[in-house]
Amino acid sequence: MKKVLTNSLDDYNLSNTNKMNLVLFEDALEHILRISRCLRSPRGHIMLIGVGGSGKQSLLRLSSYMRQMEYKSIEITKNFGPEQFKDKMKELMKEAGIKGVITTFVMTDT
Repeated sequence: MKKVLTNSLDDYNLSNTNKMNLVLFEDALEHILRISRCLRSPRGHIMLIGVGGSGKQSLLRLSSYMRQMEYKSIEITKNFGPEQFKDKMKELMKEAGIKGVITTFVMTDT
């Protein structure tokens, strides 16, 4: 299993500009399996809780890549408000619902 996930991480790093330098220790492997299981189910969702910088988003990004899902998140800027949030959600819903893009949507605590 570790070899398969390491190969997936290498593939991700080759195909994306933002490289992930992850150490896939046993707990990380188990978390990737849990995340993948949740993403596999129809309308699957998961809440990842932990200390900042512990790799939650990186493991989710890798799991999404392995499931061939688009990884989307909201980038907060200085002028980001309720209207911008509403517009972003409309855009995501149109992509997922009308265009049929299988999407992983990430919302952080910020």
